Amino acid sequence: MKKTHISSLKGDKAVKPIVIFSIICCFFYASIVSAQEPNREQFFAQADIDQSGTLTKKEFKTLINLLAKSGHKRAKRVKRFFLFSVVWKIVDQNNDGFATREELASAREMNDQQEEEGLACGSKDFMGPCLPI
Repeated sequence: MKKTHISSLKGDKAVKPIVIFSIICCFFYASIVSAQEPNREQFFAQADIDQSGTLTKKEFKTLINLLAKSGHKRAKRVKRFFLFSVVWKIVDQNNDGFATREELASAREMNDQQEEEGLACGSKDFMGPCLPI
């Protein structure tokens, strides 16, 4: 595929401004989207009230609520069906009362793997609820 630099566009003089405007719009849209959709780390930081680097059960519930409010489907399901305690037991793997980033990532990987294997979220063969993390 031949690359064309904008300075080499010839012919209709309206083409260059349209291309430039399109590029500016793309960058502007991308910045808006990234500003509106915090990543997992931003949600974790917001939920980690005491800034300990881990989440208590109460902070974990805050994390679920933040995710649900942002439109995360799994988190909305956990909230709707009051599955906080069930999901907490899965996430807090060593039962120390705290959820680390590693525990959250591990639980998320387990959940994603089960979905990849075709186990429907909530089916009898699915190990646990649909984790929103």
